[in-house]
Amino acid sequence: MEGSTDLWRVYLEAKIEVFYEESWYCISGCAIKRPCPKTLYDDLVSCSAAFILTAWNPYSVVLEDHENEQRNQALEGDLVELRLPYYPARGSSRSDNYSESGFLVIAREPLNPSDLVFDLARKYDQAAIYEIVGGVLRCADANGSLVVEMEDLSEALLSL
Repeated sequence: MEGSTDLWRVYLEAKIEVFYEESWYCISGCAIKRPCPKTLYDDLVSCSAAFILTAWNPYSVVLEDHENEQRNQALEGDLVELRLPYYPARGSSRSDNYSESGFLVIAREPLNPSDLVFDLARKYDQAAIYEIVGGVLRCADANGSLVVEMEDLSEALLSL
């Protein structure tokens, strides 16, 4: 396993939220979840794959907020250039004392941008990303060599 055990524990215990239709929806790690819209539910559960990644704090080196925001703007530019559909997302500690902005990338048939997304994670020096395959949220190292299942979202998310 790349990285420290403590860092992987943080990844696996993170709260993950997605900004959709002018509201934030928690998809994992929240004490209280409100139902998400059916279209978001379908994107998360029925898509061929989805990925949550950020450009913040390369290899967990804490940068100033303005540097992180610039890195995320560059990542967003890459997503636009690659024509990958995405929504704003954020990951945080469950106590909300730490958070990072990022993006939820949706893979719709016939597109499966898995290689592109993992390439972006490596480009922005990320140790890990989240992926959703078959409705199951997983955390994967940026090389794709380690994948840890976290939660079955098809059961955890309630659709409106």
